[in-house]
Amino acid sequence: MMTGSIPIRMAALLLAAGLSQFSFVSSVNAQDSSGCEKRSLIVINATQSELVDACKALTDVVTYFRNIGFGASPDISITFQDRSLGTSGHASSAYGYFDATRSEIAMFRAFTAQPWGLDWDRQLASSFLRHELVHAALRANLKDDSARLRPEWHEFIAYTVQLALMDARLRARLLERYTHVGAFAHLTEVNEFTSRMNPETFAISAYKTYLVNGADKFIQKLLRFEVQPPPMSYPFPVLPGQIPGQ
Repeated sequence: MMTGSIPIRMAALLLAAGLSQFSFVSSVNAQDSSGCEKRSLIVINATQSELVDACKALTDVVTYFRNIGFGASPDISITFQDRSLGTSGHASSAYGYFDATRSEIAMFRAFTAQPWGLDWDRQLASSFLRHELVHAALRANLKDDSARLRPEWHEFIAYTVQLALMDARLRARLLERYTHVGAFAHLTEVNEFTSRMNPETFAISAYKTYLVNGADKFIQKLLRFEVQPPPMSYPFPVLPGQIPGQ
């Protein structure tokens, strides 16, 4: 999920070279020995395990995009917080969100949540962190062209890569619960209504659509604009500026 702003109330606890201690400085380069590539990563209000997971998640996402020909790495800060600190508006039902204007991600500790009917655990939490990092990676790689993909296609890619990078056993459990949900029959079915009305079902259909259309090659073509998502035909009149992404 992408949104407008994140209230940062915590002092910055940053990812140190060996992931063995915290450091109160403005930025830090995580070393290869820690599982991160050399890049700036700010992690705020994190436990030790959240620091490790943030490092691994960023490396996984950057590696995924590099493997399909998009090598830019986002300079990003990640804030971990209890849901009570940021539950106003649309964020009340989110597991995290990306603020594109500030290059910041907020992740909620959603211990009682059951996305896709699965109990919340460290692997599931990490998958939603990867989802938000995909949004950041899209912004870093597409830059001003990111608006050429409508918001629902950003969500399509974020969910697709989230599931693609998910632990294989966790993904199998998830898909086993959704055997009744298939791929989108036509790309017009990827729209603001399907992405918002039932995000969990949208995620499954997005992943299955990704598989039947060439998997990573399909994402690569989307990002190179070799596949042009068809415009949605709205069943009601719209005015200029009312359609998301325009």
